[in-house]
Amino acid sequence: MKLGLVVRRLGTQGGTERFVHGLAGHMVSAGHEVEIWCAAVDSPVPGVRTHAVRPAGRGRLGKMWAMQRAVSRIPRGGLDHLLGFVRAPGVDLWRAGGGCHASWLQSWGGWSLADQVELRLDRETARSARLIVANSRMAGRDLQEHYGVEPSRLRLVHNGVDLERFSPDREPMPGLPENRAVFLGSGFVRKGLEAAMRAVATVPDLHLVVFGGDPRPQRFQRLAAQLDLKDRLHLWGPVADPARGLVGARVMILPTRYDPFANSCLEAMACGVPVLTTSLNGAAELLPEPWMQVESPGDVAGLSGALARVLRQPSLGEACLSVARTRPASAAFDTFLRVVGEL
Repeated sequence: MKLGLVVRRLGTQGGTERFVHGLAGHMVSAGHEVEIWCAAVDSPVPGVRTHAVRPAGRGRLGKMWAMQRAVSRIPRGGLDHLLGFVRAPGVDLWRAGGGCHASWLQSWGGWSLADQVELRLDRETARSARLIVANSRMAGRDLQEHYGVEPSRLRLVHNGVDLERFSPDREPMPGLPENRAVFLGSGFVRKGLEAAMRAVATVPDLHLVVFGGDPRPQRFQRLAAQLDLKDRLHLWGPVADPARGLVGARVMILPTRYDPFANSCLEAMACGVPVLTTSLNGAAELLPEPWMQVESPGDVAGLSGALARVLRQPSLGEACLSVARTRPASAAFDTFLRVVGEL
């Protein structure tokens, strides 16, 4: 098949970008011809032809409308199928990697003009695509509930993980405290860093190492001082090789407010690290124990109780590793290709 893919950036930073990058290489290996339309190329894929999509727009609102227009102008002649990884109506198959924007607004709040436009584009993309790939059952349910997507057009393809890159055999990053929990994610408010800090503060001598970025880290440094956590909170910023930061951690905590599927959870599991998260994270569907998720990102008491329980059960890391080993990235790409074959 000759397949066209549309993504905002082609690279390995970011969940959707990493998925598309790996998928494109897998498609080429499977004998397909692949062309990618994107606004920027950070990391080319051998054997893949790329086309620059330069949507002329300023700000979040302008860029969204511009991307929609740019996608509508992609020449379809010669392509068997056009696969979308951005919110833009008119593609044959849409991977809803960002989940359902209506659910995001419901959990987060805020209805700016840009949010309303994004909601409209999300709904129109879902309603126009012949097939939709959701990366969790949670995301699929949300698309049905909010947009009326028929189950016959929905397919579930859980994310996979690079089991060579994320492995308990990796060498740990030097300088990390031995007795540590890890928080991996950017945008600390959305990912629930405050709840993670409050939970860790209840466990004497447990450190919290944070990998990721945020525009206002000072807010969390002040909170650490209030929680008597100042000497146990370590803001490392984004890291190029998060596997080395995960290996050896006692637990990863991600009390996210909404994530259709947080890749960092599966990556931690592949490193043999147990995960605590919320029911608003589609990755929770893969956890070996139901109590490893709390219903609300604000349930600090529940999170603290689950944290104490994880720390008492070192075998949970092995259970998480066993799950992750059944979810290699190549299997996710194969499943996605089978869905493309249905078009």
